[in-house]
Amino acid sequence: MPENYTHTSFKSGYITPINSKERNRPKRQYEYNADSILGEAYTNIKIMDGLSIGLFNYCSDSGLKINYEIKKSPIVFNFNLSGKSELLIYESGSSPVNINRRPGTAGVKFKTESIFKGTLRIPPKVYFSSIGIQIDENLLKEYIREDAERLPKEFCDILYNKKSQQGGNRFFSGITPSMMTAAASISNCCVDFSINRFFLQSKATELICLKLFQLMEQKNKSIPEIKLSPQDRQNLFHAREMLIKDIKKPPTIAELSNRAGINQFKLKKGFKIEFGTTIFDYYNRYRMEKALEILKSGEKNISETAGDIGYSNVSHFIHSFKKRFGMTPGQALKKIYAFKNFG
Repeated sequence: MPENYTHTSFKSGYITPINSKERNRPKRQYEYNADSILGEAYTNIKIMDGLSIGLFNYCSDSGLKINYEIKKSPIVFNFNLSGKSELLIYESGSSPVNINRRPGTAGVKFKTESIFKGTLRIPPKVYFSSIGIQIDENLLKEYIREDAERLPKEFCDILYNKKSQQGGNRFFSGITPSMMTAAASISNCCVDFSINRFFLQSKATELICLKLFQLMEQKNKSIPEIKLSPQDRQNLFHAREMLIKDIKKPPTIAELSNRAGINQFKLKKGFKIEFGTTIFDYYNRYRMEKALEILKSGEKNISETAGDIGYSNVSHFIHSFKKRFGMTPGQALKKIYAFKNFG
């Protein structure tokens, strides 16, 4: 990777702990400051005590190299929306960890009390976009208090300090269509109005819950019948990109297998392991989420929306939409208009 990168550095965190023992003490925050060279590329929105959202969007001709140091950090649910990046983490007492962050993945970075340093590199002319939902450890424990046993044992072992906590991301898997929709709502939300903070709070907790649901599903699965190599996983992500590239004319399984360079058996089995659902179900969910997005824009009616996502029969579209969201497109439009008028 070329070394003519724009360089900067920052200390990351920015969240108010909510430890009950400290409620009567002056509130403190995890240290956070960003070099001015990042400009508007990074935005941190504090939603409430113990919960904040970090938005990172960057693209330049020279690329970016960020050296960072984290003294204290909350738990972060990371959602990498677009652009590849390389992350190198140095934590005291541990070997360096090298992570290639791919677009369309979601992971969890656990809190750390030790100091660790790292380097993030974004290649030239790559649009990098990610959302980090930062949550205090005690708040997350409160959320999952009654359902902890349903989550993977390793997740709970780390959360409840039964295992060492490293600053690197773990539990990576593919972003689902529902996650993509919630992430888009956060990215497009204007924070100028106080009521939007409630909206952002709901979307931030929705993203956390969707990731937790995904972990629960993965725990309930039987041991995978196949092992996926790094190349297999890369091919699966490529297959997913091709699946949703032309929503009106999706490729067949055979075409996906051919273009992605992975055999059909591994494609179908691996897709379910990586994204938590079948290829057909993923495509249908994505179509319905896209339809809802079009209806929210107000630019097209129900019939036009159906055509945009590949339905020639409007009745079939209405049936699929109701099956996915529990309401017809017409009922959804009424709610959308009511919300806009309220706003």
